[in-house]
Amino acid sequence: MGLSLVDLELLNLIRANLGGVGTMHLYPNKGVTGEAHLAISRRVDLLVFLESVLGAYPLLTAHQTKRLGLVQYGLTNGIKTVDTPELYDQFLLSVPLLPVDLSNINPVYFSN
Repeated sequence: MGLSLVDLELLNLIRANLGGVGTMHLYPNKGVTGEAHLAISRRVDLLVFLESVLGAYPLLTAHQTKRLGLVQYGLTNGIKTVDTPELYDQFLLSVPLLPVDLSNINPVYFSN
């Protein structure tokens, strides 16, 4: 995630709310105001990020939950690549669709 250095305090707050995961990179000479980037690259940190953000703000569609399931399964099991399109198709079929809990979602979202 990248923001202007003007918004560095906001990026630090986001990182703190995520439990301090990731690494901050500052680029003071980039653009007019400089940039700050939060990079989350460790597998365990990515899982924490996905679980904390999507636990509070769940995905609503089957497509979104399927993609999240694939990412989480790949991260959890250390899958970085598949050798053939056939193995990829098997991988897609092997990951179950995650259930979506809509009980905590404000009903106003459904009226849009």
